Amino acid sequence: MKRYIGLMFGTFLVTACFVLFSSSLNAQSQDQSSGPTELKVAPDYILPPQTEPGFLGQDHNYTLVFRGNGEAVVSAKIAFTNKSESPLTELKLRIPRVEPKEVFVYQVILQNRCVRYDPSVYNPVTRTYGQQVCAEYQEPSYYDNYWGGARYQKAKTQIDIDTLTVTLPKEISANKSGAFFVYLRAFGYTKKNILGAYDYTFESLKAEESIRNLRVGISSDSDLFLKGAKGEVTYRLEETAFQSFGKAGVSAPEANTAFDSFVSQIGYGSIVKTASNLAALESYKVEGTYADSRLKLYGKEIAIAILVILFLGTFIVLFIRFIIKRVNKSAFPEVRGTGSKPDSVSGNSRMLLISLGVSFVSSIIILFYTILVFFLGNYLNRLISYQFQAVITLLLIVISFVIYSLLLFSPGVYMGVKKSVGWGITTVVLTLLWLIIYFIIAVFVVFLLFGTGTGPITPLYGAVKAE
Repeated sequence: MKRYIGLMFGTFLVTACFVLFSSSLNAQSQDQSSGPTELKVAPDYILPPQTEPGFLGQDHNYTLVFRGNGEAVVSAKIAFTNKSESPLTELKLRIPRVEPKEVFVYQVILQNRCVRYDPSVYNPVTRTYGQQVCAEYQEPSYYDNYWGGARYQKAKTQIDIDTLTVTLPKEISANKSGAFFVYLRAFGYTKKNILGAYDYTFESLKAEESIRNLRVGISSDSDLFLKGAKGEVTYRLEETAFQSFGKAGVSAPEANTAFDSFVSQIGYGSIVKTASNLAALESYKVEGTYADSRLKLYGKEIAIAILVILFLGTFIVLFIRFIIKRVNKSAFPEVRGTGSKPDSVSGNSRMLLISLGVSFVSSIIILFYTILVFFLGNYLNRLISYQFQAVITLLLIVISFVIYSLLLFSPGVYMGVKKSVGWGITTVVLTLLWLIIYFIIAVFVVFLLFGTGTGPITPLYGAVKAE
């Protein structure tokens, strides 16, 4: 047993000495060497390859800016794929409905991007990694939403009736993607209606192949109002950007920050419409209205509101006349053979006018109290901390319930006690009718004239159904 333990102890000592001796030799050889001899590999950054969706069709993005004179500024960004076996230099688009006054087309040229890097060599002297060298490049995808490091070159254009022919300055190889954007101004998309507002109908450009995704962003100049707009943001390119960038002739590809900002905004606006899977030579229509005042813009809705109010007013008058006739027939029957009624009929008419006046005053007080509670609640929410807002809101609800009950039923109870139960009920009903009229006026006039949506503009991407 002792011999076995001694043998194990000796083996352990020999192994430990051998390990220490080998480590010292490696350290000495590393110190005596000149330059790096050990390669320490940095992480290999590889970008995931992206599949090319171009075989499904083109991608079209539009931004429309309407102006006060009825003119429309159209900006289109078009991504496509050369499906032929030969280089592509010419594309044709059809412009429906209008004859453009100015047309500018610029091809977008992207650089290849690195998807795999060679391992970096570690330098023990400087204790840093060397510069990474790209081992594999990938063709850019013009279908991406974001284009980094883009350059732009003006393309030749020719318009024959409704056909726009674009000659690209840089050819697109077979099965490769490309992109360009179109800027044009034209009349004909809008028509002035009887109220002075502009009704617009925009029809997208027609391509000779299918369109996978299409998106239209609609905006107007800052002094105009767009029906259905969410917010007041406008997306448009200042025309001065074109004056200093390759207007004459086909220049070499150049970078331009104004174009970068402009291209990134194409497809967005105060209103966004989308469509997908359009066939060749098929277009997408967008309709709407804009004006220089909300009165012109919502004139139709205001007219409907006035008609509804007149209808309700007529209904109230007829209802009151019906009540008077029923009261007169039941309380004051006609004298046989004469067809006459007692003189107290005029007293009922006077009571009806009193009931109308009392109900109107009561409804006005309720209306002003509602406005007061609204502003008071907003003020208290800003003034009081968050943890106490629920308590304040609950107190306002309870107090308002009591006050509304008093304002609504107290005049009716008073009329019922002083005159009769019928006149008390009539006063309450008339108060409710006045409040309904106020509500309709608020919905059809106040909200439509002065209220605009504040919902966010959510960029949409992908195949969606047409709206």
